[in-house]
Amino acid sequence: MIGQLFSLFSGDAGTGQIMFTLTNLAALVFVILFCMSAHEFAHAWMAKKLGDDTAFQRGRLTLDPMKHLDLFGTLLLLTVGVGYAKPVPVSPGRFNSLKFKTKRVKKGMALVAAAGPATNLMIALLFFGLRFLMGTIMVRSIIASGTSGAMEFAPNDINLILYMFCDFVASSNLWLALFNLLPVPPLDGSRILDLFLPLRASIWLEHNEHYFRYGLFAVIIALRIIPSIW
Repeated sequence: MIGQLFSLFSGDAGTGQIMFTLTNLAALVFVILFCMSAHEFAHAWMAKKLGDDTAFQRGRLTLDPMKHLDLFGTLLLLTVGVGYAKPVPVSPGRFNSLKFKTKRVKKGMALVAAAGPATNLMIALLFFGLRFLMGTIMVRSIIASGTSGAMEFAPNDINLILYMFCDFVASSNLWLALFNLLPVPPLDGSRILDLFLPLRASIWLEHNEHYFRYGLFAVIIALRIIPSIW
């Protein structure tokens, strides 16, 4: 995205490229301000449903992006395509709404973790549906106009802009959900995986989580940089 923005100021971008970049930028801002906040809100909401109001007491049970966004995590998202928000505080010892006491903490943490990606998946499905609607409208418009041959759209076509916006938001939320479901600490998938691990393995993962965190971002950054070098 940063590279696309620089291209706008180079003077080589055409009208179509400008429209494409600005639409993607608007969609990215929407993803950062709303979708990432919705992800963290879902964590806080599920924790409160299970009896832990820690996040609620700290003002995290909200869609206000200022309560959730992390400056460095947002900069990473803008530059390498993967970022993060402030983790929602959870006190698993306060879970009291689960019927089964066995593995109560692990089950609660798994449910809290799953709530975030599940929210992104729902947003993705909604915007994929809206994208389909915009695509249908554009096709019907072409048919109604009697245009023959390849379909061409004006760069300022509002239906095309909305189609591209919905496509970016849907794809980004699908990516956020799938990425967070990876069973690697500190991602949500690791909390779900922990439900099936023996106690010794769970303790080992918890004690070494910071190594996984640094390693994960190092791999992501390397995967983004190496292709551009070659």
